[in-house]
Formats: sequence, structure tokens, C-alpha cells
Amino acid sequence: MAEEKSDSLQQEVDALKEKVEEMTLDLDILRGEKEEGGQASSTTSVEFVQLEKQNERLKEALVKLRDVTTEEKLELTKRLKDAEKVAADVPGLTAKFEKYKAEVLLWSSAALFAFMS
Repeated sequence: MAEEKSDSLQQEVDALKEKVEEMTLDLDILRGEKEEGGQASSTTSVEFVQLEKQNERLKEALVKLRDVTTEEKLELTKRLKDAEKVAADVPGLTAKFEKYKAEVLLWSSAALFAFMS
């Protein structure tokens, strides 16, 4: 489940990277047009400011998603190590269980035999 969330966040990061690249390209184009045209229309100036703000928000979201993805990966790695440790302990615990089970059966048989005698 955490792996699916991590994959989902990674896809979101990739999508936001693409969006940032698009916005950066649009911003560069608008800057070029502004330099070429001298006085830009008020609409272009407003669009330019909006694109700059949107670009900044997307960059912040991208950084946050990167941080969350990194945290998720660290958590998954920790959980995997814990699971591997538990899995390594299983054979020893199974052997102990079987040993104690045999002892209990032996004692039960001995107690039943003593009771019947």
C-alpha cells in the first residue's frame, strides 16, 4: 500500500516537473516577447505575473512532493528491513514451537498414563 502511494506520488512529481517546464517555457517566451515589443499590453503583463506566480507555486509543490516521496521511500526501506528481520527469525521460532509442542504432548501423555495407573 505504501509502495502504491509512493508510485502515485512519483507520478505526481513527474507531472508537476512537466508542468513547471511548460510554465518556464511560457515564461521565457513572454519575457522574449516583452523585450522585443518594448511596451507590452496590460493583458500580457498580467499573464506574465500570473505565470510567474503559478511557476513559483508549482516549484514549491514539486519540492514538497519530492520531500514526501523521499520520506515514503525511507519508511518503506525501514519496514522492509524490519520484515526481513522477522522473516529471518521465523525458522528458529518454528523449531522452538515444535520442540515445546512435543514436550507438552510428552508431558500430557505421561500425566494421562500416571492418572490411569
